[in-house]
Amino acid sequence: MVEGVVRFLSYLVDIPSADPDERRRSRLLNLLLMSLTILTFLTLLVTILVSIADLQNWETNVTLLVASGAGLVGFALIYVINRRGSSWLASTLFLLLLTAIVAFTESDPQEVIDGRTLFLFAIPILVASVI
Repeated sequence: MVEGVVRFLSYLVDIPSADPDERRRSRLLNLLLMSLTILTFLTLLVTILVSIADLQNWETNVTLLVASGAGLVGFALIYVINRRGSSWLASTLFLLLLTAIVAFTESDPQEVIDGRTLFLFAIPILVASVI
């Protein structure tokens, strides 16, 4: 049972390639995509549950819901592009999507002044150095 799960996860992550450097970058991108997809899905689920339980109203969560949905669709498309063999295009789109999500979901000017947005923009820069 455990071997089957490990084999399935290995199939999802590994990309056959003759170039070992490209294979490493594609594998790392797939790991990032899978982990961010899981985190985004959990964020979407918690946001919906919080809104249903009336802990927050739907209007305050609309931006987070739209960004989570767009992120899930974008991550799926990038994963397909990476599996088809165009790792440089998938990496570029991934970095652009991360930057766009940070740029469009940050709505409080005080957080921009305090530096939280600067910290969030550092994440795509750090990821770009390895993929």
